[in-house]
Amino acid sequence: MPPGKEGKITLALQHTEGYSGDVSKSATVATNDPNRQSFQLLLRVHFDADPNAVAATPIPLPVFTRTSGPFSMAPSGAWLTSVLRGTSTSTTIVIANDKSSPVHVKKMIPGGDHVLVRLDTIEDGKRYQLSLQTNPNDKAGKHHQVVELLTDSKEFPKVEVPIDVTIYPWVIASPDIISIPRMTLADERPLIVPPIYVRKIKDGGLKINKVSSSLPFISTNVTSQIEGSTYMIALSFDKAQIKKAGDYKGIIRIETNDPEVPVIEIPIQVKFD
Repeated sequence: MPPGKEGKITLALQHTEGYSGDVSKSATVATNDPNRQSFQLLLRVHFDADPNAVAATPIPLPVFTRTSGPFSMAPSGAWLTSVLRGTSTSTTIVIANDKSSPVHVKKMIPGGDHVLVRLDTIEDGKRYQLSLQTNPNDKAGKHHQVVELLTDSKEFPKVEVPIDVTIYPWVIASPDIISIPRMTLADERPLIVPPIYVRKIKDGGLKINKVSSSLPFISTNVTSQIEGSTYMIALSFDKAQIKKAGDYKGIIRIETNDPEVPVIEIPIQVKFD
């Protein structure tokens, strides 16, 4: 963008199939302004839940990409997804037996309640559909669940479908890890590090009580971009406090007033030659 001129930035949210509830996405804009080297644009949208998401009409036969036991599965024999707490997303896995002899699924064991699971028979012994939907009432965190399909196959009496779901709390920080490229202590150029953004996606009321660094040569400065919602934490380095070359690892600790996320710890690593 030319100096002193205006420009246009467009944010678009793609691949929204299965979304419901509030969704937030952000983009970081870097500038050459020494007083504001970067800022964030926040896009918030709300999706109404599809009441027929889990009970969807069976989909046409897709291209199968993974084989598990006697079955081919599409789009995959596993599901890895993430969602904001209080919202839900869903998918379907088509399970097909292309062998001459039928293999019947006699029982489905969900393996937990992080994901709601339903098995539909499309053609008994030949084709099934597994419908998966994350639990909107689940707690924030990383959750693992394994769906078991019990069959009448002597060779493969049990087929497993692993599921991994990350549920993000309403208060999030980005980036969640900072790795700074190798530098020399003799380099007099200022070390520019992207700031940390702390955001509360919904309801507001967020406050940053304290920010500290376990590395003595890193100092922090907190500024409010949207009061109660978005904060920026700038990091600065004092090379005078670095006594010798080496690989330094530490933690940026952020303390908030949010009961769900009272503390956020962001690992930081930098190497000086």
